[in-house]
Amino acid sequence: MKYKRKNYDKNPLDLSSCNIPHEIDHNSLDDWQKEIIEYEGDIAICSGRQVGKSAVMALKAALTIVKYPGIKILITSGAERQAAYIYEKIKILLKMADMDVFADMPTMRFTKLKNGSEIYCLPTGETADKIRGLTLDIWIPDEAAYINDVVWSTITPMLWISKQKGKGWIWALSTPAGKRGRFYNCFTDPKFKTWKVSAQNCPRISSLELENYKKVYSRVQYAQEVLGEFMDEISRFFPNDLIRACFRKDLQVWPDSSKYLGVDVARYGGDQNAFVIAQENNKKYKIFGIEATDRAAINETFKKIVELESKHNFSKILIDDAGVGGGLTDFLIEKYRSKIIGINNAQRAFTADKTKKKKILKEDIYSNALMLMEQGIVEIDYNDELYNSLSTILYEYTDQGNLRIFGRYSHLAEAFVRALWGAKKKSLNLWVR
Repeated sequence: MKYKRKNYDKNPLDLSSCNIPHEIDHNSLDDWQKEIIEYEGDIAICSGRQVGKSAVMALKAALTIVKYPGIKILITSGAERQAAYIYEKIKILLKMADMDVFADMPTMRFTKLKNGSEIYCLPTGETADKIRGLTLDIWIPDEAAYINDVVWSTITPMLWISKQKGKGWIWALSTPAGKRGRFYNCFTDPKFKTWKVSAQNCPRISSLELENYKKVYSRVQYAQEVLGEFMDEISRFFPNDLIRACFRKDLQVWPDSSKYLGVDVARYGGDQNAFVIAQENNKKYKIFGIEATDRAAINETFKKIVELESKHNFSKILIDDAGVGGGLTDFLIEKYRSKIIGINNAQRAFTADKTKKKKILKEDIYSNALMLMEQGIVEIDYNDELYNSLSTILYEYTDQGNLRIFGRYSHLAEAFVRALWGAKKKSLNLWVR
């Protein structure tokens, strides 16, 4: 579709009569979703997984942006792929409207309507410095519990002018991540209207699925991921200040040093493949070559690793050989033999003769990365996706006293800790199957 160039800032059209169905995926709204649609002001939604908070936020944004001319909405998250879900949903809803509302062809980060309103979809990174200068009417921080306080302090002033005009709203949504941070504080801030929504009360989620989840995961994880409760027992594994201290804007890699590739293979269900390269020189470490790709067929992932190996000649390639990664690991071993190290983080590792256990556990690999970072000997090439992935890694101690490490967007973090493990354990000769 071609759009005629027209200055809709000076001559906005009235889109207030535009009709967008008040439904989500052809389903009627839950009562709490109807309340959110109707409320005008600062809001915070804390919920379990898959209850429909992102979908209702997209609907609320679509309805608001056609109702009010000339407003600016910013959607953010720690990484661009997260923010894109709500943004893409908004564009779909606007395309379903009973009139053409777009002033120009929407892009991956920006949409302008004929009433002069604008929507931005941007990652915040560690400080949100890249998006300074915007003046906003509404800010939607998705997965707000994982957005650090520095970002909140950077974006909040962008709403000040609009607040004097009756808007300047924050619409925060997230699953919880412990009793800390600005998102948690929203639930004691009288300026915010808050909702807490449990997945147990969602009619679209099977009770059988919830029972199975409860059997597999810990009490604390069930409370967080299903019930949407803030839990004292959960903390971030990699503190934000530590992550920031390790990241470098213009990392210079060493021209000659051993290189190690960490790989996390996408699971079924829409995850991503992740690749991270570590190099070691005189007991110091640099991280670069950070990349996440959409899940592809095993042969495509195999070709990607072969391409990286041809370019870098790795000393070791460390890959998760559980589940989908098992078949890929077999193919790689046939080609590269002992260069391939299969590490299943969920289990203890075995030597090649399958007789002797090596005490390599998930907590070993993660603790190794944490220790090296705390010693100030790890430099990481700046990457928003890896920053966000490390920020979302949480830990808890189970009722049995065991350490459990988990995360919402762990794929790049998994590749990162594997690459560092290989760089630190240069004599590693395990074949884990």
